[in-house]
Amino acid sequence: MRLLLSTSFCLVFIAFSVIFVEPVQAQLPTNFSGAGAYQPELTFRPMTPEPGEEVTVKIGNFVSALQGSEINWTVNGIPLEDFKNQTEIIIRAGEVDELVMVTARLQTLSGDSVTASGEVTARYLDIIIEPQTHVPEFYTGRALPSVGSQVNVTALLNGIVDSQYVYTWRVNDAVVGNIGGRGQYTTQFEMPLDSRPILSLDVFTLTGKLYASKSVIVPNVQPFIRFYEVHNLYGLSDKSYDSLILNGNSATLRAVPYFLDSRVYNNAPNAVWSVGNQPVGTNGNPYELTIERTGETGRVSLNFNLRSTTALLQGVSGSLPVFY
Repeated sequence: MRLLLSTSFCLVFIAFSVIFVEPVQAQLPTNFSGAGAYQPELTFRPMTPEPGEEVTVKIGNFVSALQGSEINWTVNGIPLEDFKNQTEIIIRAGEVDELVMVTARLQTLSGDSVTASGEVTARYLDIIIEPQTHVPEFYTGRALPSVGSQVNVTALLNGIVDSQYVYTWRVNDAVVGNIGGRGQYTTQFEMPLDSRPILSLDVFTLTGKLYASKSVIVPNVQPFIRFYEVHNLYGLSDKSYDSLILNGNSATLRAVPYFLDSRVYNNAPNAVWSVGNQPVGTNGNPYELTIERTGETGRVSLNFNLRSTTALLQGVSGSLPVFY
């Protein structure tokens, strides 16, 4: 009985020894001068270009065993003689959905032949950015985002919205909503503190293959106030005042915020007007104030201040000297 146990133990030990040694030997090539198990790969920058865009193609994993190799490039089977023996080339993407196949063939100093291939397909990915901030109707520019304001974004693939893909939105590497979603070609986020946050979008097929990607910088701006006169006959003037000379007995002024979050603008219970250091009330519209001549001549500072109680980074203030 003891002899049988000893024999079984030896057989088991030998079996485990064989299983342990074989993969270690397979991972250590004896020919260190040749390519051995090293396999280069092609990297593309950008990975998902727009039609006609320049693309940099580089041989990755270019280890020392590949140094000095003869390198021949082909694009869609056509040789690129101008890039012979180069580890990096520049090509141009094709038309929409046109696949471009790139191949690099390497002949090493030790006589090994190694091939690396890859493909790139051009697609249009446009991101429509719509900051939800206030500007006056006569303003000819576009609304810009400010810290804490809401921004709506929409993705167009080759000019249309398409729900048959998975969209992953990121702001400074943080996933919007903490998850990517099928058909989520539109979403919204609040602007962070960064002065130039990066908005990124990766679009995947339903099988998990990257279809298109894009990154854009969304600059933050600081909200500010401009003062305009409101006429009973002509309405709101489109000329702002840096100072006001009160020629008549009274004037109605409107404080107009630029780039203030629309949610804050539309709900302004904390708007405060003051003349000098004295708060004054308004007649319904929190952004308008009527000032009247007191009979004396002089100068006074007219001030407007608005601060959100929920979005602490959202607020605006301004002042206007009035001469009478």
